Amino acid sequence: AAAGARSADAGVGIAGAPANALRIASYNVQFVLPDLPLFGHLLREWPGHKPNVTERAEAIARRLACFDIVALQETINDARRREILERLETAGRSCGKPSRLPSGRMFAYAEGPKVDRGSWLPLVDNELALASRLPIVGRGDHVYRRAAEEDVLAAKGVLHVRLADRSDVIDVFVTHLQSGDEHGLVRRAQVEELASFMRGAVSGAAGPVLVLGDFNIRGSLVDRRNPASDYNFLRRTLDAALAPRRFIDAWLATHLADPDTASGTKPRVRADGTLRAHEERIDYVFVAGGEAGAVRRDFFSSDLIVDGTPVGALSDHAALLADVRLPAGLPSLVAQAMRNQSDRPPPGAP
Repeated sequence: AAAGARSADAGVGIAGAPANALRIASYNVQFVLPDLPLFGHLLREWPGHKPNVTERAEAIARRLACFDIVALQETINDARRREILERLETAGRSCGKPSRLPSGRMFAYAEGPKVDRGSWLPLVDNELALASRLPIVGRGDHVYRRAAEEDVLAAKGVLHVRLADRSDVIDVFVTHLQSGDEHGLVRRAQVEELASFMRGAVSGAAGPVLVLGDFNIRGSLVDRRNPASDYNFLRRTLDAALAPRRFIDAWLATHLADPDTASGTKPRVRADGTLRAHEERIDYVFVAGGEAGAVRRDFFSSDLIVDGTPVGALSDHAALLADVRLPAGLPSLVAQAMRNQSDRPPPGAP
C-alpha cells in the first residue's frame, strides 16, 4: 500500500518570482519501466529505482503544478506519464493563474521522441514530456542515433516545442543525454546532434531559446576551468548552434558568489547505499535571449510510504527550478495560437 503523500506540497516553487517571469521546472522523474502487464504485475520497481506507483507520480505533479513550463525526463511509463499530466491539470487550477489556452485548459502537452515502428531499437518512446501554460504553436523531436548499453532501449533524444507568450515566441528544447562516465564520446556525439537539430528548428527565429534537461555532464568548478571538459564542449556546441547569440547557464548566472555549494542535482548517496565523492551538477537550464532570475534545486523530500518503506526524495535527481524573464517586442504568434488547437492533449494524455 502507498500512503502519506503531502497535499500541502502543491505549487511549491520559487517565492517572489516577478510578474513578468516564466516559472520553469526541469525534473528527471525516474519512471523507466514500460507500462506493460508483465512489469505491472511482477515488478513494481526496478532494483535501485524509486517505486513505479501512481502515488509517486501524483506527488511529483503536485509539486510542479504552479509552474509555467514543466520539462520532464524518464517518462517512459505511459500510465505514470498520464497520471502526472492529469494531476498537473487538476492541481494547476488551484494556483490562482487563469488559463492562457484557447481550450480553457491549464496546460498544453507534448511528448516524445517517437519511435520508428519499423526498427528494432529503441523499444520504447516518449522518454521526454513537457507541459506548458503557454500555447504550443509548433513541435518536433529527434532520437539520437548514438546510444550505449541500456540507453539503446529507450528513445533518448530531444523534444522541441515553440510557445507563444504575448508578443514573444519561445523555443524550448528538452533533452536527456547518455549516462555513464565511460560513454563520454557517445554523449558528445549526442550533443552535436542536439545542436544540429536546434539549428534547424530555430531556423533564424529571433525569439528566446531554452535548453534544459538531464545532460549527464558534470559542471563543477574543475570542469568549468578545463577547456577540454565535456561541460565546456557542451557550452561551445550550443553557442555555435545559435551564433552569434550565446547561452547563459542559469545556475551560474544567479549564484555568482558561490556557484558550487548546494548546486548538485544528483545526490551523493547512490541507490546501493555507497557514496559519490560529492553531489553532481548534471541538470541544466540554458537561456538565450532572456534573463535568469532566481534558480534553485529541490530534491522534493516527501513522507510518502510505499509497501511499508519510506520513499524519501521523490526521484533520484533534484528538480531544477528557475524563473526566466523574457524581452518583449518580438514577432507575435499569439493570434495564430488562438486559432491553433495544439493545446489539445496527445492521444492517451489527460
